[in-house]
Amino acid sequence: MYGLDILRVCGLSLLLLSLQSGNCGEAKSIPRKEGNAMQVDVRMKVNIQPKPDSLEISYEFLNPKDQPVLIFDRMWDREKKALDPEWANVEIRGTKALISRSLSKKPDGLHFDNPPVPYGREVAPGKTLSGKFTVPLPLEERFGFYNFIRQTGEWKEIPVTEVAFALGWAMKPQAFPPAVKPVDVGEDKGLLLLPYEMLEPIEKLMISQPLRVTLSARAKR
Repeated sequence: MYGLDILRVCGLSLLLLSLQSGNCGEAKSIPRKEGNAMQVDVRMKVNIQPKPDSLEISYEFLNPKDQPVLIFDRMWDREKKALDPEWANVEIRGTKALISRSLSKKPDGLHFDNPPVPYGREVAPGKTLSGKFTVPLPLEERFGFYNFIRQTGEWKEIPVTEVAFALGWAMKPQAFPPAVKPVDVGEDKGLLLLPYEMLEPIEKLMISQPLRVTLSARAKR
């Protein structure tokens, strides 16, 4: 869950979400104390722009740490055999919508040999990476394993009053399995595709402040 006055635990990061009236804000983790030192955490600026037939979402991820991190915002389209430039998950909770670029967790009880995993882009210490994509309106709920999770129910129209964006990230592991090699795809250099079992326990979420909106969405209920 996410929303007003909710403190969410994302891996080891605590994200405090507060309502804002504008459409551009900064998401950042609350620094946590380790001994006598304060750990500096990553930051992300997000801009959500409502258009007549879409939402335009842009973000800038800053790594102030002294170690590289990975952001997981590139997904391979198996049918088109190319990266999907508009890939994003859309989840509707009540009247809130969370649009994310992150790993979809396997539901309990589902055996899936080759689950979809987003590619990671490396953010060097002190550097930033940005991204931009659009989501068509009306919003339509979609995420990994959707048909398994929503096996029953009918498509219904749901009013949406808040939209937020979340990005998956993790510290870059010091060692990888032999099969994990950096790959170049178009303008993206050195993409890393971690195995699901390696990524799932280390990924954290950075969540933006929600934007007030008046939209409609479709979801199975």
